[in-house]
Amino acid sequence: MIVKNNIDNHALAILAEQTSQAYAALNNAMIATFINASILVTVLWGSIDHEILLIWSVVILLYCLLRVFTAYQYKKAVLPDENIELWSRRFIIGSLLGAAIWGAGSVWLFSADSFAHQVFLTFVVGGLVAGAVTSLSYFKIAVYSFLVITLTPLIILFFMSQAEMGLAIGSMLMIFLVMMISTANRNHNNIKQSICLSIDNIEQQRFLQHSEQRYKTLLETATDAFFLHDIDGRFLDVNQQACRDLGYTREELLNMSVPDIEMSADPETLNQLWRKLEKDGNARIEGLHRRKDGTTFPVEVSVRRVQIDNAMLFSVLARDITTRKQSEAEIIAAKHEAERANQAKSEFLSRMSHELRTPMNAILGFGQMLELDTDGFSETQRVNVKEILGAGSHLLNLINEVLDLAKIESGQLDVCLEKIDLDDVLQDCIALINPQLKASDLELIDHISSKGYSVQADFTRLKQVLLNLLTNAVKYNEEQGSITLDAEVIDKQRLRISITDTGLGLTEEEISRLFEPFDRLNAANNIEGTGIGLTITRHLIELMDGTMGVESKSGEGSTFWVELALKGKYNE
Repeated sequence: MIVKNNIDNHALAILAEQTSQAYAALNNAMIATFINASILVTVLWGSIDHEILLIWSVVILLYCLLRVFTAYQYKKAVLPDENIELWSRRFIIGSLLGAAIWGAGSVWLFSADSFAHQVFLTFVVGGLVAGAVTSLSYFKIAVYSFLVITLTPLIILFFMSQAEMGLAIGSMLMIFLVMMISTANRNHNNIKQSICLSIDNIEQQRFLQHSEQRYKTLLETATDAFFLHDIDGRFLDVNQQACRDLGYTREELLNMSVPDIEMSADPETLNQLWRKLEKDGNARIEGLHRRKDGTTFPVEVSVRRVQIDNAMLFSVLARDITTRKQSEAEIIAAKHEAERANQAKSEFLSRMSHELRTPMNAILGFGQMLELDTDGFSETQRVNVKEILGAGSHLLNLINEVLDLAKIESGQLDVCLEKIDLDDVLQDCIALINPQLKASDLELIDHISSKGYSVQADFTRLKQVLLNLLTNAVKYNEEQGSITLDAEVIDKQRLRISITDTGLGLTEEEISRLFEPFDRLNAANNIEGTGIGLTITRHLIELMDGTMGVESKSGEGSTFWVELALKGKYNE
């Protein structure tokens, strides 16, 4: 038999089992062979040359001993499966050798003078062949070769015999050979099928054992507690993490049920859990587990409905969330503390702003009175009065902005949203910044006026927003630069108002800090400002259900835009 060098694992396992079973039956087969040979020699002793009988007997004896020794070597081999192709080849060669010995024996031991001895030889060889069908059917080539090589010489001798029944017996032997080949084929197929089923069963058992071992390993190394319970809540399986979390042994938990460890949840929560399990097959809730010592701890529970052996079971993973709950509580406490501190800050700023605004108004009032009566003042005195009024106005603006910010953060600033004609607001703003435009030699390019835009806003607060953005565009612009006003309708529902300057622009890092209160980006350039104007502007826009943004690149100027709800028709 030529055995393929590249046999897959399954085929190799089949070959190994075939070889193992063949060698297991070999000793009995050799004993039967030697007995048959001894009987045959004894019966033919009077009609066959003794020298031939002795030689053939010695050959048979040596053959049987060789085969028994081969079987012994196979049995003692440490890892026969590693050389299974060699062992199967040895078995097949041994079978062919036996067939050759018996085939030759049929010729040497065929008594030409005694028909009875011929029949007896046929009977012995036929019995041997029948036994070979059982012991050699593990390999087709072995059994087929043995049958053909053993019986063919005997068939030919009977056909050539002059005996009256020679032709009939030869024909019967041919039919017998065909029947034995057919039987051997069935035996071989049955043996191979049985081996395949056995191997498949072994592989399935190994797979199940491996899966079970892997399942147990994963289960026992899991950081979450695992429970498997039936529909009545009785625990069927738990892992070591569950034992560690609850303080029970595995045996104790397997004699307990869900109510023994789960603090009673409210009925509505349990109903919601059950409905979700019925709908999706899984659910997640937070609960409270009770340890053996009576203490409790919060858990996040994931429940999955599973079907095992026609039984409805529930797989549960419970994670101890004590640390998470503590962190959440700390975050909530810190948030409340921050809100209280912010509220206290806003109240302080509001009160201080009110307290500062009263004397500041008095200072400005007296300063204005001095400005009206400067006839007897020297030039230095007149400059000093002007400085007092300028500084006082700046400080009053700062106080007003701080007061606005405090009101916004404390939720005390209200807006009245109504339909506002944008032209009216814009014209008021332009009139107020015209002196600044002329002083800085800036050009105002207006693409909004006369378009008839109307928005939903608070008139005063929208004017405050636009005026702040225009003032910034003047302060942070280049001399002889320009300011461009544009408007764009977004989705026929929103109006985006854009104010673009030709200043130095902003970096991405500066844009990220732009709306932080009291963070003055250009403080080093001595540009007058409080650092909270844009913060107030964004809050005011958001109070009017709008949005605000900025687009800028360093060295290319900036565009600040606000979006508000569009109201009414407008001119294209």
